[in-house]
Amino acid sequence: MVCFFQLKIIMPIAPFLLLIYLFCPGHTLQDGKSSVSLWVISGDGSLKVGGRTNINKFSCSITNLLSPDTIMFVKDFSLEKIKMSGSIQLDIKRFNCNNAVMTKDLRRTLKADEFPRMRIRFISLGWYPESSVKSNAVAGVVLISLAGITKKFDVNYTVIHKGANMMLLKGMRTITFSDFNIIPPGKLGGMVKTHNALDVEFNLGLVQL
Repeated sequence: MVCFFQLKIIMPIAPFLLLIYLFCPGHTLQDGKSSVSLWVISGDGSLKVGGRTNINKFSCSITNLLSPDTIMFVKDFSLEKIKMSGSIQLDIKRFNCNNAVMTKDLRRTLKADEFPRMRIRFISLGWYPESSVKSNAVAGVVLISLAGITKKFDVNYTVIHKGANMMLLKGMRTITFSDFNIIPPGKLGGMVKTHNALDVEFNLGLVQL
């Protein structure tokens, strides 16, 4: 079953969500020119960053998101890619590296006191992941805001369907401290140096409205 009505993207999001709940829960909305589907991000998502120093590797993570958002997928039939809206926010002070010194150093390096939030805003997707395929690999675009700087990045996603209305969105991208005008941390008078690159991975559980 598909619900049809004249879709207005400029409609305020709250009434739009209400229409979906009332008339078409669990369905994709179409108006002949585009289709829209909404997915709620569960609060138990996570973000992990991995890097290395000249001595060893490290891995730090944040579990649980701040104010989980709703992601909107908008498929314009005249375009190949999928437009997206929605974002996740993370508390930098919740980064845990399983090492007290390293955790403190990372939080300070990312300027947690001055810029306590990291935000990932979803922009587009190469194509819409079909539920008939359990696992999909697809490219997308996001905006990452960190330490007062916002940059656009291409992201490689793996989309794993866990049922008709549930999926896991895994995104991966290598960024650098210098992308955000950050100097990598060092210790012992420069004897221990952190490499510039950081591997970022986020995992989001999504449930279709």
